[in-house]
Amino acid sequence: MKDAILRAQYNPVSKAAGIQEASDFISFQLQNFAPGVFDSTRQLLIDGNYPSMAHMEYPAPYTTNDFASFLTFTMYNFFNQPHQDRDVNLWTLVIWIPIFSPKTRAEDDPILADEGFDMMGGQFTFREFQVYLDLEGFRGPDV
Repeated sequence: MKDAILRAQYNPVSKAAGIQEASDFISFQLQNFAPGVFDSTRQLLIDGNYPSMAHMEYPAPYTTNDFASFLTFTMYNFFNQPHQDRDVNLWTLVIWIPIFSPKTRAEDDPILADEGFDMMGGQFTFREFQVYLDLEGFRGPDV
């Protein structure tokens, strides 16, 4: 367990680089696919003096790829209340990420999970707290 904790050490430099890479990727896609939307969200960012998605600290100077984030995440009708489009941004980016069923898929025949989303494994790493939990085989607390 100690080795797992050491492998999961929080590294703010690599975390910032990863977030910057993700932000740049989304920005490049948006600039190529919908340049008007990118320009609109970028102007909103600048006019409102908001933090960019890639900002690990604020205030920080903007880059040419910075834009006002409009990402929202929903799974099984579970959502975060602030992500119901009541913010200043009029745009919402929707991304569908397929989740394959770990119980029914084969390597050569992937089957999308359409219900249940059963968890396989049970290993969780909480980097900020340097804690690793292995709940493999844990079925729940006894009452």
